[in-house]
Amino acid sequence: MESEIFGLRMGMTVDEIEVEHQISADSYLLLSVPKPHSAFDSYIATISDAYGLVSITAISNTIKTPPDGSSLIREYLNMREKLEKKYGYFYEIDELNEHSIWYEEGEFMAALECNDRDLFSIWEFDSLKNNPQAKTLSAIVLIAKSDENLDGYFNLTYRFLNFDTFYEDKVETEDECL
Repeated sequence: MESEIFGLRMGMTVDEIEVEHQISADSYLLLSVPKPHSAFDSYIATISDAYGLVSITAISNTIKTPPDGSSLIREYLNMREKLEKKYGYFYEIDELNEHSIWYEEGEFMAALECNDRDLFSIWEFDSLKNNPQAKTLSAIVLIAKSDENLDGYFNLTYRFLNFDTFYEDKVETEDECL
C-alpha cells in the first residue's frame, strides 16, 4: 500500500491534483488537498512531467509568538510529537550560529528570521528500516521558520521515493548548459 500524504500519492500528475497556480518549473501552489490538516493553511507540491508528485510541503498557519519563540516552539513540538508517534525515530537540529548577535534568551525569533538559528527534525526511511507508515516516503522534514514580522510558522515536507531520482535528473539537465 502506498503512503498517502494529505490524500496525495507519489507520482500523481498535475491533472490529478487541484493546482491553484504554478510557482516555478516544477512547483505548484495547491488550491486544496483531499485530506487537509487544520494546522496548515497552504500546500506546495513538486510535480515533474517525468516522475509526477515527488514532494509535498505543508505550510502552517501563522503562529503569533513573543520574541522568545515560546508559542512557535510549543506548536512545533506538538507537531513533532504527532509525527514521532506515526513515523518513529527522528533526529533534530536545534542550534544557534556561534557568530550570531541574537544569542539572548528573548531573541529566538530574531535569530530564526536572520537564519542564525536552526530548529528542524528529520525522519529518513530506507529499505533496512522499513516503516509500514512510510512505504513510499524517503524523508520527512519539519522546520521552524520566522516571517519578516517575527511571527512563526513551520513547514512540513514529505519527500517520496522518486524525489532523489527527480532531483539528480534535474541537476544533470541544468548542468548540461554549462
